[in-house]
Amino acid sequence: MKSKKRILIFNPYYSESKRTAANTCFEKLFENVHLFTDDCTLIASCSRVPEWLRVDSVNLISVKFTGSISERLWSFITTSFYLMVNRFDIVFSEFNPLPLTAFLSKKVWLRIHHIERDIVSRRGRFRESFLRLYLKLCSQVSFFLNNYRIVTVSKKTKDDISDLGILSANKIDVVYNGVDSGKLSKYVNTSKQMRLYKYDLIYVGNFSIRKNVQLIPQALSSIPHPLRILMVGRDLGTREKVQEICSKLCNHHQFTFLENLSEEQVLSAYSESAVFISSSLCEGFGMPVVEATCLGVPVICTDLEVFREVAPHASFFPKNSLSGLSDAISNTIEKYKFIKDSSLEKSKTSLEYYSWPLHTKAFLSSMFSDNYDTSSKTNI
Repeated sequence: MKSKKRILIFNPYYSESKRTAANTCFEKLFENVHLFTDDCTLIASCSRVPEWLRVDSVNLISVKFTGSISERLWSFITTSFYLMVNRFDIVFSEFNPLPLTAFLSKKVWLRIHHIERDIVSRRGRFRESFLRLYLKLCSQVSFFLNNYRIVTVSKKTKDDISDLGILSANKIDVVYNGVDSGKLSKYVNTSKQMRLYKYDLIYVGNFSIRKNVQLIPQALSSIPHPLRILMVGRDLGTREKVQEICSKLCNHHQFTFLENLSEEQVLSAYSESAVFISSSLCEGFGMPVVEATCLGVPVICTDLEVFREVAPHASFFPKNSLSGLSDAISNTIEKYKFIKDSSLEKSKTSLEYYSWPLHTKAFLSSMFSDNYDTSSKTNI
């Protein structure tokens, strides 16, 4: 029997026209909400109710939101008044801080992907300071109301939030990002000979400071054997620098840069590549690393705590280490058949481990449960 509870889902960034990993994860998280309630309100940048939201009664509040400070402020103010007038049993916010009037609702959930460290700033110092102040304020309010929880995407991020001393660990749940196991299984390439692949190495992500992509061609410059490298992702400020390094140091290698690929095209790119590589300085989860692992593609990645959590069988190299990355690439090429065989074996477990239904239904069950004091059993 469905619950009669009313849920508000707040994600002004979400739009069906933006096929980002974050939007896909958001859809997957709530595509089964119709199994739990018939009453849902969605605040998002949509012109119509999304097809995946199959709730009988959906109130769509469409907002125009590009992320500017003025739009953030206006969204915050209007949502504040809306939640003052309307009462909900459950309020969920993706990424965005909710006004304190949300605490008039019975349950409040805020999803956070990461907390900044001193390594590199993604949000900017001001926004990061605001987020920490906001979390502290929410924890103070929730101390009296006991209706506030954080949802995050990895145990590492949970520990980061808990380490701030603002929220206790029992107020934080972990719901991993998932994969479409049925779809991914069709793209698994079982070939154990590198020469049979279209690309020797693949990078998937974006070109931003925290991704540290320039380390890849720098490390490859010391590898004499010509390699074919595919780099997939949109430019967030560093692609020109990466391309410049490629042309100056790696003329003996062949680089291909692609962006704006569909999900199927990205999966095909994985399937056509022998080895996946990531040189990130910090991550909240690491979706491409997980996707490559699920597809049986050998993974080389930075020795980050979160990568050891989500892909424990990868080949790790020290953060920002040219020699470490070069050695990892050379070792993987040299022992490719053995490493590929092991990666294919681990992929079967990973496809099951990260299957969306396995943990999103458990999360929704927890969200609609009457027991709000016990941590939800959403960790896989």
